[in-house]
Amino acid sequence: MSATTTTPELRLTPCPSCAVQSGPGYCLTCRGDGYLEVSGDLGPTRASPQGRPFWYMPGGGWLTLKRRGKPTVYRVREFAHQFEGRAFGVRKVFDGATYHVLCDRSGVSCDCAGGTYTAGCCHADAVRVLLAAGLFDLPTNPTE
Repeated sequence: MSATTTTPELRLTPCPSCAVQSGPGYCLTCRGDGYLEVSGDLGPTRASPQGRPFWYMPGGGWLTLKRRGKPTVYRVREFAHQFEGRAFGVRKVFDGATYHVLCDRSGVSCDCAGGTYTAGCCHADAVRVLLAAGLFDLPTNPTE
């Protein structure tokens, strides 16, 4: 069973530096994504009792999850599918492994080993938190 998030309210915030430049470009503040990074904690689990911090760059879909003291970077992308709900591909940048997260009325599921065998998955937890905060529904112009 997934832990409850201890993350304060996450907000989509346009990058103030990009707003000054009149649109996203390469920016040291947001790395050209157009939005500021959001961060939080997915809460503790048996395997990670100290918590599971995360960082997300909304404009580029870059997600960093830290479990057992090790950070892992992923690229999160929504994709079309034939089922009800929303589906996301969570691709590990280091080795290209891709996990599929499905969010529907019955909940959130992931095809990784943790989601398949233990019903505890950091990918599903992160997508659930980011989806609830509206961070996958970006406006077309971040500077407005």
